[in-house]
Order: sequence, then structure tokens, then C-alpha cells
Amino acid sequence: MKYQSKLLNRARDEGGVTGLETAIILIAFVVVASVFAFTVLSTGIFSAERGKETIHAGLTGARSSMELKGSIVSNGVANQVLSSGDSAWTAVAFGATSTPTVTADTTDKKEGTGSADIIMDAAFTNQLAAYSDLSATVDLSSIDSINLWVKSSTLTASG
Repeated sequence: MKYQSKLLNRARDEGGVTGLETAIILIAFVVVASVFAFTVLSTGIFSAERGKETIHAGLTGARSSMELKGSIVSNGVANQVLSSGDSAWTAVAFGATSTPTVTADTTDKKEGTGSADIIMDAAFTNQLAAYSDLSATVDLSSIDSINLWVKSSTLTASG
């Protein structure tokens, strides 16, 4: 009988230790889970903040002034229709003996009814050959660029 009593006492003592071990393991699980939850929440909050910053940057870019990338081409002549190209150009003497000849060409033209045909001689290198003074008749304030079509009748070699 004494032997059975000792076994029962011993079983009771181990029961308390088992409960304590279970509590320690449970506390460890809670601590690990809370650290994991903190990490997940911190990462989520950080990602949400980064997303918010990206959205605000996009809205700021959409609200800012527009920037043009590329060129704007103004086709035609604003407020002016040329019937002949020679009336719009003035020849400039670029040497003591040489002045370009400016005539109208109605067959070889890019747009409109005519083009200015400027005949140059061999003395021309890089000076002003002809000009058109449109400031009195044409409002250029709304035009960003003007394109000129230049065609050479002399064969050239690249170089």
C-alpha cells in the first residue's frame, strides 16, 4: 500500500510540472505570434504609406503644368496666303558682285500656290541670302516653330 501511495503522490507532483511546462510553451507561442504579427503589421503599414506616397506623387504630376516633349509644326502661313513666293522674299547682296535672284515658282512647290525660287551662285557660302519680313502682316505670337522646305537643284555629296 505504501508503494501505491508513493506512486500516486509522484503522479500528482508531475501533473503540476506538466501544467507549468504547458504554460511556458503557450507563453512562448504568444510571444512569437505577437512578434510575427508586429512584423506583418509594420510591413503592411510601410507598404500602405509607400502606396500613398506614389498616389500623391502621381496626382501632383497630373496637377502640374504640362510639358511638351517633341516638336509642334505650324503648317501653312498664319493670316497670310501667298499667291506668289517672290513677293514675300527680299534678296540680300552677299558680295560686291553677287546678289541672289528671287523669282516665283508655281510648279515646284511644297504647299500653297507658289514658292520662292532663290538662285545662288558659287560665291555663296554661309551668309544671309534672302529674307521675308512678315512682322507687319503676320501674327507670330502663337506659332512655336516654322518649317521651311529647302530643295537644292545642285547635286551634293554627303561627307
